Formats: sequence, structure tokens, C-alpha cells
Amino acid sequence: MTQEATLTRDRLINPGAASVASLDGTIIVGVKTTRIYCLPSCRPPRRPNPENVIFFVSPAAARAAGLRACKLCHPDAFYASVAAGEAGSDLQAATGRAAYMDTIDDSPGPFAFAVDDDGALVWLQFLDGDYPRSIDAELTRKGYQPASDLERTARARTELLEYCSGARQAFTLPLALTGTDWQVAVWQALTRIPFGETRTYGQIAASLGRPTAARAMGRANATNHIPLVVPCHHVVGASGALTGFEGGLHIKARLLAHEARVLAG
Repeated sequence: MTQEATLTRDRLINPGAASVASLDGTIIVGVKTTRIYCLPSCRPPRRPNPENVIFFVSPAAARAAGLRACKLCHPDAFYASVAAGEAGSDLQAATGRAAYMDTIDDSPGPFAFAVDDDGALVWLQFLDGDYPRSIDAELTRKGYQPASDLERTARARTELLEYCSGARQAFTLPLALTGTDWQVAVWQALTRIPFGETRTYGQIAASLGRPTAARAMGRANATNHIPLVVPCHHVVGASGALTGFEGGLHIKARLLAHEARVLAG
């Protein structure tokens, strides 16, 4: 999402505000009272109260929460056209593999995640992050077909909510780690960093037997698409400073602050 995606509820539903059409395709706006979801650019006759507005990463996530599509802005048709365009790109087209999506609003979220047919986590993306594409588009590019199935996402949702509440410090759910041997080795090394602790790029590279490969480790770290669970937020610069994090350093700082509070509590 762009920086504009961090706008407040008031900004999104203010009838006098400038158009937020640039957010179409990155976020879905739902209304608790009407149980309807819309594109951010939709302008219904009656504005919902700010406290009744909720956000979703996609139409599939909104439907999973029991909402139905708006008949004014037709969000499903809009997303279908976007997905068709992505599938026709020079990257991977859909292969029929399903990715079942769900969202969590609890701090240190909000974020969306997706699991495969076996319940293995394949993607996680923060809803207030700065990403080039929505999670739906990313999954489509990787050959998945976004879908919803609360039974399939139940285990991942339970463990993620336990992390958010401070009740869980290590994950046991299966992970779909797809990459080169080096990338997978780096991601697995990240999962071995204890909750609330940090390591430098050099330290992780050394632990993998390549002490001079700090930059290569950093590149592999940047390709991690399951943040939080594969905790790339535990990696810091040689000075201890927070460095690159897909979606924005504000998310990395928030995750580390959350874990520090849990340990202190």
C-alpha cells in the first residue's frame, strides 16, 4: 500500500475529502451496520459513522467476515479485472493452487495472511504497510488463486492471535518456504532467533557458515514473504539500528516493541 493507505477512517468517509481512488485495489472498506464492503472510491448516498467502518485486504477477506459486495462500486468485478491483468503479465499465471486468506486486526497488526490446501502459511502482509501490490495480486503473481475458507485458516489464525495476545512466543504451524537453498536456509535461521531477541546480518551469515555473506543474507532476508512468523524483524544492522523491512520500518519497530512488552510483562 502507499502512504495514503494509512489514512484515518474519517479521511476515507469524509464526503468533502479528495478522491481516494488511488487506494482502489489495495484495501476494502466495510461497514459493520450494513454488512456491505466497497472500494475506497465509492460514494454511497449515506455516509457511515466512523466507528462502523472496518478495513479488509481484499473482497475475499470481507466475504469471509460475512459482508456482501456493494452494488454501486462492484468491488468484486474491479478485483477480478486487476487479477486478470496480473495473470496476463510476464510472471507466473495462475495454476489452480488455492491460497485461503484471512485477516487479523489485533495489535501488532492489522495484517492479512494466506495458507495453502495443507494449512501451511504462504504469505503475510501488514495492512498499513507500503507494498507495491495487494496480497491478492501477489498471490496471483505466484500462481495462487485467492479464496476463503475459515476452517483451513483456523490453525494459523489461532497461533497468530496467541502471538498478538502475548500467549505465544514460538510458532508450530507449517510454513511453505519456497525459494533457493540459500533463501530457505536464511529463513529457517530466522525462525531460530528467540522471541524478543535480535541478531545482525553478519551473525546470521556466520551461523550458516558464510561469515562474509552478510549482504547475501540481507537479500535473502528481504525476500521473506512470511514476516512475523519467519521473524525478519529480529534482524538489525551491525550497530543495532533498525534497517530495511518490507512494508516499512514502523512495522518492524512495532513488532519489536510488542515482544519487549510481552517479555517485560
